[in-house]
Amino acid sequence: MWRVRVTGAEREKWSYMNNRQWSLSMLGVCLAVAVVVLGLTATGSPAGASNAHAARPTHSHGHGHTRTPTSSSSRSSTTVSPTSSSTTEPSTSSTPPPPPSSTSPPGLQPVGDPLGRVWTPSLDDEFNGTAIDSSKWIALNGWGNNNVTSNAKNCTESGGNLVLALPGDGTGCDLYSSKHYGAGSNAHDLLVGDYLEARIYFPGPGTAPTSALYNWPAFWAYDGSGNWLAGENDVAEALNWMEYNYSSDQTSGKLKPTGLWGNSWHVYGVYRSATSVQVFYDGVLMGTLATNDNGGPESIMFTSGKTNTCCGAPTAYGSTGNVLVDWVRDWH
Repeated sequence: MWRVRVTGAEREKWSYMNNRQWSLSMLGVCLAVAVVVLGLTATGSPAGASNAHAARPTHSHGHGHTRTPTSSSSRSSTTVSPTSSSTTEPSTSSTPPPPPSSTSPPGLQPVGDPLGRVWTPSLDDEFNGTAIDSSKWIALNGWGNNNVTSNAKNCTESGGNLVLALPGDGTGCDLYSSKHYGAGSNAHDLLVGDYLEARIYFPGPGTAPTSALYNWPAFWAYDGSGNWLAGENDVAEALNWMEYNYSSDQTSGKLKPTGLWGNSWHVYGVYRSATSVQVFYDGVLMGTLATNDNGGPESIMFTSGKTNTCCGAPTAYGSTGNVLVDWVRDWH
């Protein structure tokens, strides 16, 4: 704010002055100052000041992946010197790209239907991007699982699919959804009352489709306790053939559905209640098993691994042994 300073002597001198011209001059000065002050009030900051409103569109990485709109008057922050003119950059000129995954089509419902009702998606990843969505998943490093050591480089997203690789160097992929393992802000767990589904391509020898399966990959959910207190659901586990396995600290159970599951796409699902699970393959109920666990959350997991010596599955490294996941959805 500008101020006019007047000394005592000048004040005494001016009290005796009645010169009309001087009064008119002072009136002009006051009017000029008023115009400047009004101009500053209207603009909110003097020319050359830094614009503090640097809002740009941000992303919500929750379901739907919608952008949060910003005000049309928002501008990027630009600091200029007092002698230069301030310029405004358009807020959309460098909008970040959307997150890797896209939402499922509106109104989509599960392939299986364990309860005969309308479901609400609580997790959806369509794997349509070029990188794993780190807000939902953690690709582990250095974990031993299914006869290999996990390495994040073996978990990739391309061609509209999640790719689980087994390169033959003793490493595989472990991709987990839970905060317990370090997944990001949109980490997710399989809860009691949820119905989990994924569309997966499991490779195998021979022509498509085939009953034999390569390696030891799995689509599963586990509580991470080390003691199976909340249970483990191996929704689709390749052990030369396809299996569903349940384990807890109290009990275990197994389903071995007939059919040809290799070299072809299928939808694998499980409905988890407090006392049982219903297993669906391609929307058809394969069976129901009693469960006995504490009902706690289970991380959703995808794993690639080397042939289990128990079961004699053939081994395939490189692209021949890749497991592909089209999408995964958890419904509540």
